[in-house]
Amino acid sequence: MKKLLLMLSFFLIASYSWAQEKTVSGKVTDEEGPLPGVNVIVKGTTIGATTDLDGNFKFSVPSNAETLVFTYIGYTKAEIAIGSKTVIDVTMEPDIQQLGEVVVTALGVSREKRSIGYSTQSVEGETLAETRETNIINALQGTVAGVQIQGTQGAMGGSSRITIRGANSFLGENQPLFVVDGMPINNDNYSSDAQQRGFGGGAYDYGNAASDINPNDIESMQVLKGAAATALYGTRGANGVILITTKTASRKKGIGVSVSSSATFENPLALMEHQQRYGGGATTNSASGFVEFEEDGVNFLGPIYSKDGAWGPKYDPNVNVRHWDSWDRDAANYGETRPWVAPENQYEEFFETGVTLTNTVAVSGANDAGNFRLSYTDLDQKGMMPNSNLGRNTINFNSAYNLSDKLNVSATGSLIQQDASGRNATGYANANPMQGFYQWWQTQIDFDRLQNDQFSDGRQQTWNPIGPQIDGAGQLLGFNERPRFFDNPYWVRNNYLQEDTRDRFFGNFNVNYEIIEGLSVNLKAMRDGFTFRSREAVPQGGINQSSYNEVTRTFSETNLEAKVLYNTKFNENISLNAMVGGNLMSQGRTFNRIATVGGLVLPEFYNISNSAGAPQINTNFENREINSVFATASLGFFYTLYVDLAFRGDWSSTLPEAEKFYTYPSVSTSFVFSELDALADNSIISFGKLRVGYGEAANDASPYRLRNVYSNVVPNFGAFPRYTVPNARNNPNLRPETTKEFELGLEMNFLNNRVGFDVSYYDRTTFDQIFNVPSSAATGFTSKIVNAGAMRNHGFEVMLNATPIQSGDFRWDMNVNFATFNNEVIELNDAEGVETIIAGTTWAADVRVEKGFPYMSLFGQTFQTDDNGNTIVGANGIPLANPDREFLGSTIADFAGGFRNTFTYKNFSVGALIDFQGGGVIHSTSLQWSKYSGMDPETAIGNIREEGMIVPGVTETGEANTVAVDPQTYYQTIWSVAGPNVYDASFVKLREVTVGYNIPNSVFGNMPIRDARISFLGRNL
Repeated sequence: MKKLLLMLSFFLIASYSWAQEKTVSGKVTDEEGPLPGVNVIVKGTTIGATTDLDGNFKFSVPSNAETLVFTYIGYTKAEIAIGSKTVIDVTMEPDIQQLGEVVVTALGVSREKRSIGYSTQSVEGETLAETRETNIINALQGTVAGVQIQGTQGAMGGSSRITIRGANSFLGENQPLFVVDGMPINNDNYSSDAQQRGFGGGAYDYGNAASDINPNDIESMQVLKGAAATALYGTRGANGVILITTKTASRKKGIGVSVSSSATFENPLALMEHQQRYGGGATTNSASGFVEFEEDGVNFLGPIYSKDGAWGPKYDPNVNVRHWDSWDRDAANYGETRPWVAPENQYEEFFETGVTLTNTVAVSGANDAGNFRLSYTDLDQKGMMPNSNLGRNTINFNSAYNLSDKLNVSATGSLIQQDASGRNATGYANANPMQGFYQWWQTQIDFDRLQNDQFSDGRQQTWNPIGPQIDGAGQLLGFNERPRFFDNPYWVRNNYLQEDTRDRFFGNFNVNYEIIEGLSVNLKAMRDGFTFRSREAVPQGGINQSSYNEVTRTFSETNLEAKVLYNTKFNENISLNAMVGGNLMSQGRTFNRIATVGGLVLPEFYNISNSAGAPQINTNFENREINSVFATASLGFFYTLYVDLAFRGDWSSTLPEAEKFYTYPSVSTSFVFSELDALADNSIISFGKLRVGYGEAANDASPYRLRNVYSNVVPNFGAFPRYTVPNARNNPNLRPETTKEFELGLEMNFLNNRVGFDVSYYDRTTFDQIFNVPSSAATGFTSKIVNAGAMRNHGFEVMLNATPIQSGDFRWDMNVNFATFNNEVIELNDAEGVETIIAGTTWAADVRVEKGFPYMSLFGQTFQTDDNGNTIVGANGIPLANPDREFLGSTIADFAGGFRNTFTYKNFSVGALIDFQGGGVIHSTSLQWSKYSGMDPETAIGNIREEGMIVPGVTETGEANTVAVDPQTYYQTIWSVAGPNVYDASFVKLREVTVGYNIPNSVFGNMPIRDARISFLGRNL
């Protein structure tokens, strides 16, 4: 009987409970489709469920339940009244403030931004793609605090250099590591030296390898700045890390196609001005600037074309002269004379409108088990220099698939093929037409006529032949047609050969297995590799000896990585995010160059077999390996305090056995004080976090710095190869360079996240720098490689964001970033007698690394001054120069930043970016020679060429200077004094303006088109 009663009671209780519950179901989506993993709970309880892969949920709720709460990271929380409803469908809205709170950190680990104790900054892929830069590095200008970029904006496919928080190493590589989808990629910068003349000239700029990254494939970019953020990347992360995540398919099921097309047009901006009062010639004297000759009993004048520069006669439309192109070589007579006037078409006419066309097609798809995205981008660029073209084809693939509930595999990869021809040479070289335009030119030359660059027999027609040939009676016999200093720039662009190709693949394959909830193992295989080929030739008929060379470079890198990850919550208030793993890196480079010797035998036949002498061959192989272990743990307490610990150890093949294993730790903490009870209900402070971090990093040596070896000497001695001991003595006891950095930061948001800032202070010092120091030649070496010296780098970084206006359909967003830079050399190596390292030099100035001075300081001569700062002028009217080169300033800016405004009204948007720099100095060699040659407007002010110029200053006795000096004498005497050509490098630039319109989807009706946008961009304005 008792059993029956108990059973009856059970059914009564069950029936009663059932009567108090009901089942609710529904589907959760966003604008793209179903949202899996959304938490759905009854408000005020723990009763709930999680949406499946299709966004569906279903569970029982008490009959008295009033509200369901829907939460998902990156989306605004939704609360829906239940009432009598049993089916509840919800469309969730993205939370603009929350989207940025989950960021990618070192080794691809996603973390809540609130838990991170170091500085990091995100850039959306749309922002990068909108710039339409062919080099992704240039797209970051003015966008990230603490990032500095030096690039050749106008050079087709030119390289750009990026540093984060200044420089660490005296002479080493100071650029950050680029990581794409977890794969470290190469960013080498190659240039040729086939036409090298003078200081740093004649090389073709083949661009930096990171320019292969396609902006249209980027989802987001994360910039890790300090040692605490990058310690897990070891040696390679010592200068910062830029993490790039490529696009994946959306969660929406089915196949989707996206198309993007852009066309950009560019013209040169801010070219150097030529004076237009005097033409070419050798002297300021109007009469002697011409050559007199006679033809058929008539006397004529002609300028002295054999003298580069513009110190010739003053323009006079009443004077007719024989110009450079008057001689008709084929008819053996002279053409018409023309007035001596400024040209209608100056050198600006030499440039063409550059056009870049970029087209991207992407196909993506997803289902319950996985997703994929496949894209193809075609870039076709025509440069501003005549006959310059670059083409780049990129295929990107990104896919992930769930083989089971616990096993996931993914693969990403990019295949790039690039061809270029007609790149421009850089620096002081005949192959670079800009050298003539800026430094040595005759200002009367009309560029419309200069395009006729060849005679009918194919020989070059030049504007500056060696000189007129005149007989004893004064008859002009003709011109020596060989150029004196410079080839016709059109002839250079039409006849010099420059071609290059780069074929590249980088990608990875990733396997992730969840052992138990929160514990998983990850295996990843990564590879980056490319082959670069170039051909360069100098034709016969120019001022340089003809030549031809071929270069082949290869690079390959493989990384094998294993990680064990653990992410758990011990209770509601304590969490742990931990990882341990290891990496094997193997890297190889080859370099092969073969070049003609003694010129070409047959004209215009560019082949090594056409070499006049035995060809010169250079071959080089380079390999290095780094094996690593690493571990990290992040503990969170009460959603308020987070502590991060990280450790990495590297074994480098480039260091001696005793030093090859080196370690560096990091520790950081994040205190989210806005979670304190005292501030929880504060209506002003929305978020507040204090960060403190310390980290160490290291740089190993370049390969083959430990042992002395023989090196090949070219050319051979007859048929026999020659070898020699290098001038620099290697060091078997090298240690790695070590960087230690402390960082302090404060992040705060106000007024419901309408206003916010992030301020950081960092202080880093790098010890045991690796560089060459001079040594006595009696040792058999002129220098040796040592560990010595230290450099300190510290500064502030500020990021401000605000939404000053948000009313109805109108919104104004504002972002400001600002950073200061202080690089100082605090130690070299007094024991070795080293006081200065010359990092670069020209005729008038050099850049030095010198103890007690800022890193990369500019030194050069200046004029002598008295106690009142007056220039001291000699008896000849020319200022007296100090005998030694002096400190003229740092080439590194004191501060830099950017200011971006975005205005949105309904479907319209307008944006503008201004970037700025304060401090730093530049010495202009172009202006130095432009003044020397009489082209600069400063050399033709007023009537100084006729009356002379009086230099402001005092004599050695203290009296005001009254001695006039001929300007040509003045500028050709003081040319080696750097001071007059040193300028403040500060600037404020309108970097970018965009205007865009999002076409409403309703316009397309039932057409299979959505999310269309049209925009107009102005860049480098």
